[in-house]
Amino acid sequence: MKIADYFTFNVFAALLIYWTAHSRRAQRRAKAEVGCPDDGCSWIQTGQGVQAQLVLQDGPADRAGIQPGDTLLAINGHPVQTDRQVTEILYDVGPWNPATYTINRAGSEFKSTMIVAGPSLHLKRQRLFLEIIGLFYFLVGILSSSADIGLPRPFTSISSVWLHLSSLFIASPES
Repeated sequence: MKIADYFTFNVFAALLIYWTAHSRRAQRRAKAEVGCPDDGCSWIQTGQGVQAQLVLQDGPADRAGIQPGDTLLAINGHPVQTDRQVTEILYDVGPWNPATYTINRAGSEFKSTMIVAGPSLHLKRQRLFLEIIGLFYFLVGILSSSADIGLPRPFTSISSVWLHLSSLFIASPES
């Protein structure tokens, strides 16, 4: 194969993979851009059920009256048996939407409604940082691996393209 053929194939393959990954990530991000839902409470699974371990001061859960040690029975009528279900249900509810929690506190059951918050600024910055790192590793990998088949920079081998494109997925917090 000629150098031009390697280059054309590698560029086409890289663009195709990037476009596919970007479109999938864009679909996930459409949901996540609105944000990762946050109720301001750390839930843990115990022998008694899913309990509030830490309630952030002035967060949605604190404003709704949830206290550490409260047991979560349901969110919007959906029963909660595991701490993972809390996250799944909150994603379904979405940030900036109301959620009604059914809580058990010392044998007394009550309902409390809160507005689920969106992602923190810290989380948004972390996501951007990881995406920049992934892109940086991808570019460095392409430029440094062009010697694999003796091509002048910025040409690279097919195996290196696949390897370095994977760094985009590894560094992505959404994969």
